[in-house]
Amino acid sequence: SLANHRKTHEVGSFQCSVCGKENWNASALKSHLRSHTSFKKYSCAECGKAFRLATQLATHERVHRARRWKDEPYRNI
Repeated sequence: SLANHRKTHEVGSFQCSVCGKENWNASALKSHLRSHTSFKKYSCAECGKAFRLATQLATHERVHRARRWKDEPYRNI
């Protein structure tokens, strides 16, 4: 709902109940809470390796792009 979405923009003190870390908004806290779990929501379509954060997956995907780029035949001339 719009009300829930607006809460993600609220700035304040959002404290982690596990470790006490202060987060600047509810969205940041939600992302931080994933660091305390083994649940991995994001997986690589190419190799299946899974990650907790989308940014971790994006970093990993660069490995595959670099390998494909290196293996292109015209790159080895």
